[in-house]
Amino acid sequence: MIKGLLRVVSMGLVLLLMSSVNLLPSKAADADFSGPSQGPVNTESAPFTITVDRSFNGNFHVDISGGGLDERKVLSFPKNATSTTFTITPTATGTVTLIANPASGPKSDKTLLYNVIGVI
Repeated sequence: MIKGLLRVVSMGLVLLLMSSVNLLPSKAADADFSGPSQGPVNTESAPFTITVDRSFNGNFHVDISGGGLDERKVLSFPKNATSTTFTITPTATGTVTLIANPASGPKSDKTLLYNVIGVI
């Protein structure tokens, strides 16, 4: 019994030490996803931004569909960053759906819609 207790205590100390020197992956506690709501076809959008509520060292995936787009962007957060940006260039009119999630951890499905308008 004492042997088992010592094992649990030593594992706890190892995890505590790893987390204090940032050897464990950082998880974003909460994220906001913002950006423009519309723009013209065949034109680069204004920036979309993912902002986390604390320093985050990891990736977000953004699934993009509609407006002639069907892709996944992988966005890297530089060490200790709290935000990252990207743009899109739709090739067809209609609605683009953008869904952002952390690459690891629970899904949050932060969703934005971007209306692509034709140019007259």
